[in-house]
Amino acid sequence: MQSKTKTGFLENLLEDLSEEEKKELPDNFFKLTPGIQKVIVRRLIRFRDPEYKKHLEDIDSSASEPEITVKKPKAKPASARPVWCCFPTAMCRTSVIHPINRNTFKNRPYFEDIPLVSNSWGTLTYTGPLLSTYDEDVLFAILALVENDVLNREVITMDGKSTYKYTGLISQIIRTCGKTDGRRNYRNTVKSLKRLLGAIVDKMEVYGRSGKGKRKIKVHLITNLLMKVGYVENTGKISFIFNPFFYDAFMSKNITYIDITFRAGLSSLIAKSLYRFCQSHTNPEWCGDWSILIDALNISRKKRNGEKRKLSQIKRLLENAVNELIEKGYFEKGQTCFFQPKHKKELYVKLLRSSNAGFVSIKQ
Repeated sequence: MQSKTKTGFLENLLEDLSEEEKKELPDNFFKLTPGIQKVIVRRLIRFRDPEYKKHLEDIDSSASEPEITVKKPKAKPASARPVWCCFPTAMCRTSVIHPINRNTFKNRPYFEDIPLVSNSWGTLTYTGPLLSTYDEDVLFAILALVENDVLNREVITMDGKSTYKYTGLISQIIRTCGKTDGRRNYRNTVKSLKRLLGAIVDKMEVYGRSGKGKRKIKVHLITNLLMKVGYVENTGKISFIFNPFFYDAFMSKNITYIDITFRAGLSSLIAKSLYRFCQSHTNPEWCGDWSILIDALNISRKKRNGEKRKLSQIKRLLENAVNELIEKGYFEKGQTCFFQPKHKKELYVKLLRSSNAGFVSIKQ
């Protein structure tokens, strides 16, 4: 339903163009994604404004590269136009990301070939530094750039397998994360890219069911999430190459769409992880033992000082995340709750995604 609405809107924009304006469209216009097409058409429409044309002429006369002189945009609010990225569905439920602040550890723990995640959706063996929500912000941002900025994306071959290479600016990553440009964010983004470069998923087993209801297991042997990152200091230019696993996941459509604009508006780190988890399910309702959800979200059962967290404290953290998603309109109010079934000691949680929540149905 969503794609039909977008297509109709784009057709209306095209009908609004004059014949002269249509001649300005690039030859490969109809091969581009709808998002890029809308940007091009809106720019042509905006050229009708004489003040805008004069503004561009002023920029041309004052700089040889006008795109460099554009003012730095402010971080977009959560209500801004959605920016989507694709992420492998399996990694939305068996994740290497921990909902912790990047400043929690001065010296981050380093994992060596350990089963980091094991739940009903799969198991994941990981080697590398502990990855925080900030690292996931950066990962989603570069995936969004690869998804939407097709002009700077290319398909290359590495070790006989196809994958994506993207070339752009670090400032694009920062802005896509919903943050403003600045030396600190620049430095933190580069550090995060280095951590992602050193993040290795040794083995991932994904559990599913065949048409006859039997369990099947897909085993992926993966190396680094990012194969290569290159950047030129003081210029902001950067390029990165993804592991072919991502390319294979995108081509097979075993992906989940993440609205990173909406996600950037969430203050709770656990809410961000919970949003990713719920987006990966086609069924709007998820109900189960809350301890399963805790493990799926990688919520630590220990405090920063190493002491064990009380269950009441963990429940409060999860409740705060759920309440924020209710306030943002993602979960249905009154239908999302904690409860204890009859004849069971375990606490259960019911999550119901709102019909108004941004959701793109995909192949599982």
